[in-house]
Amino acid sequence: ERDGKGLGDGSSAVIKQLRLVDLAGASDVSALSGAANLAPLARTSTLFLDVKADLLSHGIADTAVPAKLEGAAFGADIVEGGTTYHTLYLANDNDFLPGVAGTNQFYVYRFTDADLAAVGGSALVQQSISAVPEPGSWALMLGGLVGVAALKRRRARAAA
Repeated sequence: ERDGKGLGDGSSAVIKQLRLVDLAGASDVSALSGAANLAPLARTSTLFLDVKADLLSHGIADTAVPAKLEGAAFGADIVEGGTTYHTLYLANDNDFLPGVAGTNQFYVYRFTDADLAAVGGSALVQQSISAVPEPGSWALMLGGLVGVAALKRRRARAAA
């Protein structure tokens, strides 16, 4: 949506928070609808990061805080002064009206497992996602040689 709300239109962001939710023991709500049916199954949450308050405390004007932070991703761990930090990237898209210039905003946060524990969270375990392994070079070469031999045999039969 390009509604121009938030950064660039003079409005102020209201609530920008990241919250921790423990999904252990959560109920399957895929077949339910409506607030009355969902409310009794809602999980409690704990404030992890008040993004708006943090940005304001670092001198970013209230009207410069994006109304819609639409992207959040964990980055690589970093080590600074012997301490391992996890990185968290937050971003908005260029959510402005056509013809009105504006830029994307990116914010990077760092935190430790101790920071998570302080708000009742557990240690962050980075996931290692690898590309699908490529077949070995020898297997590819062997397959190619078998294909060439089969083609040669077919041509020899056709010529006979």
